[in-house]
Order: sequence, then C-alpha cells, then structure tokens
Amino acid sequence: MRIIESKLPTVLDPIIPFEKEFFPLLTRLVKNDIPFDVRRLYEGFQMFYPNIENQVCDVIIHNSSCGHQEGLLEIMGLIEDEGGDSVVGYLHEYDIFNAIFNHYINNKDS
Repeated sequence: MRIIESKLPTVLDPIIPFEKEFFPLLTRLVKNDIPFDVRRLYEGFQMFYPNIENQVCDVIIHNSSCGHQEGLLEIMGLIEDEGGDSVVGYLHEYDIFNAIFNHYINNKDS
C-alpha cells in the first residue's frame, strides 16, 4: 500500500460512513497482500489498484460518488453494469474485493 499525497486541500465529510465499506476494503487488500495506492479526494478517498501509474481500476467515495450517503462505493474498471458502463456505483466492498482479488490471482505472474 502506498499513500499518495493530495494536492487539493481536503477535509473528510463527517456525514459519509467511510468505515462501512471503504476501510474494510483496504483492510482486506492489505491482509491478502494485494497492492494499491490511496489518496484523499475531495471530502473522501480514491484507491487505485494495483497503483496510480498502472491502474486497472479505481474506487472512490466522496460527496459526489454514487452511493456515498450509505457508505457504498463507486468503481471505474473491472466491473461493468448491464449497459456496459465501466463506472458503477452503489457497490459493497465484497463486490469490489472479489473483482480485484480475481484479477490479482489471474494476473500476478504476468
């Protein structure tokens, strides 16, 4: 895990329940030795898998992300909705973790 310093002055939104889905996702990635970068974004966070330079997906939660009111996450990459859109919101950490884990297992020797 690498923490990227944000250039934007940010204050966490006290209304967003980051502990519901975002922090458990980071915890599971660390426990499984899956690489990622994380930075503050607006009033929340952005996580890049496997890193910011070679991202396969990024996950956000901030005051404009889809599902933030409930603490749910938004992802770009790895998961598509029924219409083929690669930006999908209102996701739980287990949905995102499973997509990242499967990608990591299938590509770690590449």
